[in-house]
Parts: sequence; C-alpha cells; structure tokens
Amino acid sequence: MRIFLIFLTIFAGFSLVGCQDFVSNVRSKRYRQTLINQFGDRFRSVDCSTFAIPETITDAICGYVTVPEFHDRPDEKTIKIAVTLFPNTQHKSIADPLVMIQGGPGASTLSFFPVGFVPQNFLTPLQNQRDIILIEQRGTRYSQPSLFCPEVRKVTLEVLSAKSKNNQQTADELNRKALINCRDRLQAEGVNFSAYNGWESAADLAMVFEILGYDRVNFYGISYGAEVAQLLMKRYPDRLRTVILDAVAPTSIYRDRYIPRSASHALREVFSTCLADKKCNQNYPELEKIFFQVINNLNRNPITLAIDIKDKKESFQVLFNGDSFLLYTYLNLYNTGFAEIFPKYIYEAKNNQKYDWIAATIAGKLKGTSLAKAAYHSYRCAQSDYINQTRNPFIDTFFEAPAFKVVEKAIQRDNLYCELFAIAPLPQKVYAQVSSEIPTLLMNGQYDPILPLPFSLVVAQNLSNASIYNYPNLSHGSLISGYSCPVQMVSEFIENPDRPPNEDCIAEMKTEFIDW
Repeated sequence: MRIFLIFLTIFAGFSLVGCQDFVSNVRSKRYRQTLINQFGDRFRSVDCSTFAIPETITDAICGYVTVPEFHDRPDEKTIKIAVTLFPNTQHKSIADPLVMIQGGPGASTLSFFPVGFVPQNFLTPLQNQRDIILIEQRGTRYSQPSLFCPEVRKVTLEVLSAKSKNNQQTADELNRKALINCRDRLQAEGVNFSAYNGWESAADLAMVFEILGYDRVNFYGISYGAEVAQLLMKRYPDRLRTVILDAVAPTSIYRDRYIPRSASHALREVFSTCLADKKCNQNYPELEKIFFQVINNLNRNPITLAIDIKDKKESFQVLFNGDSFLLYTYLNLYNTGFAEIFPKYIYEAKNNQKYDWIAATIAGKLKGTSLAKAAYHSYRCAQSDYINQTRNPFIDTFFEAPAFKVVEKAIQRDNLYCELFAIAPLPQKVYAQVSSEIPTLLMNGQYDPILPLPFSLVVAQNLSNASIYNYPNLSHGSLISGYSCPVQMVSEFIENPDRPPNEDCIAEMKTEFIDW
C-alpha cells in the first residue's frame, strides 16, 4: 500500500506538470492567434525559418510589412520590412510592446537579437513583461530589397593583404570596384539608394507599429539604432511611451570623426582601471608604456602572422605591424570581456611575440558579416551635409586635447564612397539634436571604443526626462552584454518610467582582470 501511494503521488506530480504544460500551450496558441488577428492586411506571415530564427523559439510570429519606398509618395513603389514578434510569456494582452532595432547602419536585427530570447537566455526577463518586436530596417539582410554586397565580401582577403602591406590605395581601389559592381547590380534591380536613410526608416517603424495594432511602444535602439530612435522621437513622439538608447550615437555629430579619440578614451579606461587594481598593476606594471612599446617595436620590425581559415582548411600569411596591433585592439574593445584579458595579451606580445588573439580576429573577419554594405553607405551618405562639419566644441571638452597620435594615424573612419551612389543628402535640420519629454534611458559601456559616455551627455542636453548610466566593464551595447544588471534596469524602467530604476547593481560590476 505504501509503494502504491508513492506511485500515485509521483503519477499525480507528473500529471500536474503535464496538465500545466498543456494549459500553457493552449494559452500560448490562443494568445498568438489573438495577436495575428489584430495585424493589418499589410502584414504577410512567413515561416520563421525564412529569418533563421532558432528552432528552439517555437512561438515567434514572422512576416513582412509593406511600406512605401518614400513615405511622402505613398501611392508609388513599395518595399518590405522583415518583422519578428515574440509573444510575452504571460500570454496576456499588453498595450505597449518593446520594439528593438540594430545599428550599423546596415546591421541585421534578426541576425542579432533572437538568440537573446532563446528560452531562459539573458533577455527573456523582458519577454516575461511584454511582447517583443524585432524590426529589420530597410535595406538590411532580411528586408526586401536587401542591400547586401557579396561583391565586397569576395575581395576581403585581397583588401586585408593590401592593408597589411600598408597599401591603402590598393585597398581603396579594391573596395571601390566591388562597391561599383554591387551598386550596378542593385540599380539594375530597381534600388533607389536615396530611399535608404534614417528618416525613412523612422517612418517605417511607426507604420509597423500601426499595422501590428499598437498605438504606443517602448523603443530600444543600439548604436546607429539609437540615432534612428532619436529621429523617431522627433518625427513620431506620440507613438513612444519610453525610449532606451544603448551605445548612444548623437544625430547632430558625425561620430566617425571621433573614432580615434573614442578609441583613446577606451584605452585610457583600461589602463587607468588596471593601474587602480592592485593585482592587475602588480602583474602588469606600466601597462600603457608597454602597450606603446609593443606598437613602436612592431612598426619598426613588422612580423609575418599566420592566419588559419578553418572552414576552408587553408592558411595564409599577412604582414603585421604596430598599426595593425592597434587596429585589432580597437575592434576587440567592442566586445565586453576583452578588457579583462587585454593586459595579459599586451605582456604576451612583449615577452613572447604571441598574437593568437589577433590571428583569430582576422580569421573571423574573413568569414564575413551580416552588415549590408550598400545600406551602410546609403544611410551614411544621406548625412553628407554634416559629415565634413568642424568638430563639436561641447564634445571636444570631454576628450583629451591631443588624442594619442599613434591612434589618430592607425584608426581612421571608413571611406564612404558617396560619389558612387548619387544619394540626395537629407537637410541638415533633420539631424539637429532632438528635444523631448519622453522618458528616456541612456546606457553606456565603460570600454566602448566608438560611443563612450560623452556622447550620451550631448544627447541628454535636450531631454528633460532622461537618466544616464555608465556600466563598468561593459563595452558596445550594455543590454546585449549578457550581464543581468542592464536587463534588470531596463525592465524596471519600462514598468515605471516616471522614476529612475534601481541602480544598486551597478556598484557590483567591476573588471576582473584575468591572469593565468
């Protein structure tokens, strides 16, 4: 009898779990259908495999929203915006979803964010709160047309080889020829590059909100996505309940002009943090001095670096100098966690001539990117009215008067090749800094090498209801860093936008320098 009762208890437990799963699945399907029923007729659903959404995400809704190519000409040509919606895990109708976009410009939202919503992954607390909508900006990977340039990807190795030999002219010529081939192909397909800019993208976003049946949303943009978010605040303020700007790019400043100074800012943060850390300073004394010694030595005596391409089972050699060392340092500083191991890498370079991490970075770069290069150039060239403006006096006060001279030499902004695309520039007033009362959260990573804290201070000048947070040890993109603190604060902010979120968790974040 005792064994029988134990069996009944276990069976009842399994039955209860099974019953709960059944009820949850029914609610999920019912709520999913409720959402689909509210969508307008300009939403066309597709299987989520079309956007390579992970198979473990079973309740997502994927499709295309049709929008005008130019929003001031609604009866003319249309294009399609790729959209994925993740229903909230509570299966409750909530009036204001969280909408998220990537940056770049030209980067793919749908290649980037979904992994964060794989069950029990780091962004799932946000899905517990609200529906999540991911929108692929016009011209990016899954939207139609896509301004992706496989022609540019094909010459990546040749460009890298030219740069490694300090032959920038050849590298530019290779890029230019590839972009011309891409441009010609896209133009033959009917693409008008002047339609691909942040102003039109902001209008797309507002139209997607409307077609999906949402009057107001909570909006998140990272990097260039934060620029588009500000244009959205300017153009459609009534559609926004809250705004989260992550790795904040001002619309009024051509950020790429400041790349060397931003890189210097990030390096200074690493060096000063190591100096203040007893163990790091003991293990890696005079870190800044050693760093520049490595660069100078490599510039005097370049080395040959072996690069293995595992997918193709081949390898090749590149000439590698101090400027290359600095450039790949800059690129790796984008990644949260790199600062913790960087002091060790500097000393390994000094003592053992070891550069495995750089070889791995180059190999990864050769695998390609989801960035739509023609979209990148189109969005950027639409801003050409202020690309050549003088430096901004306000932002200059936050950077050291001379940035590291070697950084100025080695890290330069991209050649935009604007003359190839014949893009009509948008009026400069479009990019004037937005003034707004919308509750706004601005997030920065301590080691962000392109958009550090000073840029948030520029944006916040005209935002009367804004809070700024700088996260220790994080880099480009605080919310997507994998750390719980930024996610927790965004969650609290969306729930109660009238008061700043609890920031106690920031005090617990610090750089744990690695030594082994």
